[in-house]
Amino acid sequence: MSKLESENDEHMPIGFEVAFPSLVEIARSLNIEVPYDSHVFQDIYAKRNVKIERIPRDILHKVPTTLLYSLEGMPGLDWEKLLKLKCQDGSFLFSPSSTAFAVMQTKDLNCLNYLKGVVQRFNGGVPGVYPVDLFEHIWAVDRLQRLGISRYFQPEIKECINYVSRYWTHKGICWARNSKVYDIDDSAMGFRLLRSHGHEVSADVFQHFEKGGEFCCFGRQSTEAVTGMFNLYRASQVLFPGEKILEDAKQFSSNFLKERQAANQLFDKWIIMKDLSGEVGYALQFPWYASLPRVETRFYLEQYGGQDDVWIGKTLYSGLPLDLDSADGYELRILFKQEAVLNALLVLLTRHCKLPIPLVPFHSVIAVAMPFVSNKTYLELAKLDYNDCQALHRMELDTIQRWYEECNLGEFGFSKRALLLGYFLAAASIYEPERSRERLAWVKTTALVETIASYFDKEEMRRAFLNEFAKNNTPRDYIIRRLKETKGRCHELTKIAVKADESRRRLRLELDEVKGELEKLSGQHSMMKKDCEWMDKRKTN
Repeated sequence: MSKLESENDEHMPIGFEVAFPSLVEIARSLNIEVPYDSHVFQDIYAKRNVKIERIPRDILHKVPTTLLYSLEGMPGLDWEKLLKLKCQDGSFLFSPSSTAFAVMQTKDLNCLNYLKGVVQRFNGGVPGVYPVDLFEHIWAVDRLQRLGISRYFQPEIKECINYVSRYWTHKGICWARNSKVYDIDDSAMGFRLLRSHGHEVSADVFQHFEKGGEFCCFGRQSTEAVTGMFNLYRASQVLFPGEKILEDAKQFSSNFLKERQAANQLFDKWIIMKDLSGEVGYALQFPWYASLPRVETRFYLEQYGGQDDVWIGKTLYSGLPLDLDSADGYELRILFKQEAVLNALLVLLTRHCKLPIPLVPFHSVIAVAMPFVSNKTYLELAKLDYNDCQALHRMELDTIQRWYEECNLGEFGFSKRALLLGYFLAAASIYEPERSRERLAWVKTTALVETIASYFDKEEMRRAFLNEFAKNNTPRDYIIRRLKETKGRCHELTKIAVKADESRRRLRLELDEVKGELEKLSGQHSMMKKDCEWMDKRKTN
């Protein structure tokens, strides 16, 4: 009980405030002594009452709600009605413990078959929730992209996105396929990834999570998770013009995150992360349209916890070394926390109940890892890739600086700092090693344009140009005259132009090679433009 007193409310297992009091009441009915008068119990009961008041019994028995995840030990349920709400796989919201309690009460064969399948798949134990296929597909793609290594997994990412698209509905998705309950966390992440990969998804999906100007992860939810609002904020930034629901979502989620940030309350009920506050801070400071890919990766390398991230369910989910032969990416690992309290009660209850299948205690219903989402391998690869790219970028910068000195661009007002900034923007936007020529073309073009603009931006130069130009019959006469008369700084600039003209053929060959890459980018931009036009027409009609 002392552990419960000091426990952070945000890090309590999911549904603990519902399942624990119910188990205590059953224990008391079996004459098992429990310190019911403890103030810790009273606090938990109060939280249970708040949650149940938001989802009355008549609602619980009619429509799928999050309470289906925490049915174990709840007395006075109408199982004839509840059985109509189970998922296609026979589970109650993919919760083995909730489904096991249903088997105890109803002997339903579909529920029993679900449990047998899970126990067999996990060699005698079961995770706190199964399956989590949509969650793993979405979050794995997000992690690879933010770590800057997604280009190594394009076929796998395409497969993941298509898988999510296959189970996408107009109401969103849940952590598992074919769910009758939808959440804003998975829906927001799925929406953002689907739209950014060219899939047609409507922003109207978020209307199912909005009520009275506020957004929530689940309907009738009593508390809101930081990560849910964080992913809603990220999703709201890939909006098309006129999508007011996303504008409202952006405003609400931004205010929510800023309030939590100001109160230093960036703790999440779904996951214990290495640096959630850092991730939220970066997102608020640098919106999606202003975030440079390589800069985001540099920050995320410090923020990503890898296998040390702990996902909070009825048990704790943690990352472990990858084992590609394990079922659906799951690994099993013993973790002890509040489960020790529930375990003691379940062991006692098992002695008094005749169960159709053995009830596995919490010390063997062990925490489940998600190695395809959180693992050390991703982090190691991302760091190696980042260092490799950075080494190449430094070599390119040396080349650009030599070119700068050879052309004497500093004499015309173009500073080394401006050159460094130009290369930084190029390297932070298109960082891949195979796109070296694109970066160099970007920087050289920027440098020459800014040099010429800076030189002729001076008032005396503009006046001199206009006066000299007016004295000549044709532009050709002016150019010939200036070539003969120009000295000093203008003469040096002319020499650069002549030198560039002499190397025109060589540059043309390089530009032709770059042309192919630029055409690819142009094609992508055209597709996005067509998508925008299509959406505008659809809104108009």
